[in-house]
Amino acid sequence: MPNRNRERPCRIRGITLIELIMVMMVVAILGVVLTRYQPTETTVSIEADHLARDIRHMQMLAMTWGQSLRWTSAGASYNVSCVAAGPAPCNVAPVVDPATGAAFNRLLESNVTVAGAGFDFDALGRPGTWAAGAPPTFTLSIAVPAASFTLTGGSETSTVSVARLTGFVSVVY
Repeated sequence: MPNRNRERPCRIRGITLIELIMVMMVVAILGVVLTRYQPTETTVSIEADHLARDIRHMQMLAMTWGQSLRWTSAGASYNVSCVAAGPAPCNVAPVVDPATGAAFNRLLESNVTVAGAGFDFDALGRPGTWAAGAPPTFTLSIAVPAASFTLTGGSETSTVSVARLTGFVSVVY
């Protein structure tokens, strides 16, 4: 007489063909949607944040390298170069950003422009203003920012300011 109290072995359940097809369809749909998604509009506030980060990075490079660095902007781009040419990193203009290995310049997104005068950071990270053919002036007065940049695009405007004494960067949206 067979033993009926024996447990039946568990049935090992796998993935059914229908489940596999459904997962593949979801992955395919997500793949198509994600490859076709591209942001169409870059806002001025995003570019202003990027500009502020680049200015802070420039200040750190000036202090790390012990070199005065110059910030220049023109229309839809900006770049960083050494005030005085010399051995690396000041042997090229714009300087090579060690974080990216590429020239330290940036082309702003399609409809965004930047306006503002150039400025320098000295080897101690202090900001100063300069005029063509004149050495930079480093003033201790904190009443007026060392540099101020206005980014515009469409109806949006943001201002990035560099504090005169500390080089602190602030963004106003």
